Amino acid sequence: MFPMNYDEIAKARRADLLREAEKERLIKIAQAGQPTLIDSIQIKIGEVLTKTGGRLQNQTQPKSNPDQRVLEN
Repeated sequence: MFPMNYDEIAKARRADLLREAEKERLIKIAQAGQPTLIDSIQIKIGEVLTKTGGRLQNQTQPKSNPDQRVLEN
């Protein structure tokens, strides 16, 4: 017979698993409010597009030249 007490080993293992699960739960809670990398990239792209659109709208439109002909296909 083995000299180890399997109940104590099982209790210790269960306690370790519970501690690890608690750590993972706390990490998920802490990260819940933070944007992911993809979110950050999408936000940055949106900001760039918005600024570019604003600049384009504020540019003066070139006056049309009556000598230029519009080619239609």
